[in-house]
Amino acid sequence: MRKAMFIAAAAIAAAGLPSAASATVFADVGDNVNLTFGGTTAGTSANLLLTLTGENETSGIYTFSYTLTNTSDTTVNPTGRISSFGFNDNQSSAAAVTVLTGPFDSSDAGDNYPNGIGFLDLCFYDGPAGSCTGNGNGVTSPNSISGSFKLDYPTSLTSLSLDSFAVRYQSLGANGSGSGTGLGTPTPAVPEPATWAMMLMGFGATGFALRRTRRKLPDFAQLA
Repeated sequence: MRKAMFIAAAAIAAAGLPSAASATVFADVGDNVNLTFGGTTAGTSANLLLTLTGENETSGIYTFSYTLTNTSDTTVNPTGRISSFGFNDNQSSAAAVTVLTGPFDSSDAGDNYPNGIGFLDLCFYDGPAGSCTGNGNGVTSPNSISGSFKLDYPTSLTSLSLDSFAVRYQSLGANGSGSGTGLGTPTPAVPEPATWAMMLMGFGATGFALRRTRRKLPDFAQLA
């Protein structure tokens, strides 16, 4: 019975289904997270794909690429743009941040993210504000931007954990005077066919074990 339940649990974990943990852990080159964002203002939405493209565990250097897409409804927000994105860094020591490529060519470490999000450890933006408020050109809907950055930690790491992803929207509404934010939700991975087969096998084994357990129970009606 325990073995059957373990098979089913292992299959669910392998499928990449949602878990209780909200943080995204990057351990190997190619690890990525795809995040979808809603917004505090009607008609706002976005997508962010963040990928670990290089690592040096000995020195604690991680390189990331990203693609940020503004998917907001242009009939509601004809001039809306995303001017920054940010996240929390869960390591015990802070990283030195270097922007490598892309139009979000400025970064800030430790800033109060606008529109009620609160403090975030890191943010990237296009604009002269010198903070996570952005206020630059940003990316309008339905367009995408791509770029890369490097996180350099003072101690060696075997993996790193990031969470609390956010984006900032500006120039919202019919007159372009509004602003808002959105929090990222990881998109569950789609299980491979082999993983689905493993899951079905695990659930089948669980059901078979339960049937065998019920058959072994004594017939209390005959014992009475």
